[in-house]
Amino acid sequence: MLFERPVSLATTGISLAIMIPECNALLEQPNQVPGTALIAGAVIGTIGIYLGSTTASSYYTTLGRTLRLAVWGLLGLGMTICTCYFGIRVQEWWHKLIFFGIGCLPLFAHLAVLFQWWRGGSLGAGFRE
Repeated sequence: MLFERPVSLATTGISLAIMIPECNALLEQPNQVPGTALIAGAVIGTIGIYLGSTTASSYYTTLGRTLRLAVWGLLGLGMTICTCYFGIRVQEWWHKLIFFGIGCLPLFAHLAVLFQWWRGGSLGAGFRE
């Protein structure tokens, strides 16, 4: 619990620092094909979303837990939408498969934490009561 919050914030910040300039460049130039920066940002963001959601699920009040989980869920959804939306521009089908598969990881990380929390399982320090 001591390291999860700073690591989640740092990895999510690094991920956003990688993804936001790439997304802005792709929005300005419609013919540009996305590179590996989106994939790297999504993978790094997955780690941050997972740790952040785990930390948020251990918050002691219901309202605080709900708001924190909503923020991490929206971050994961935004990263997923960004990676999958720009993955449509790739020409080969296997490149699209890579972009869509890796692009869905941030959202799946958040959903995995929500499912484990709903089940009442112990997935680490974030799930202790």
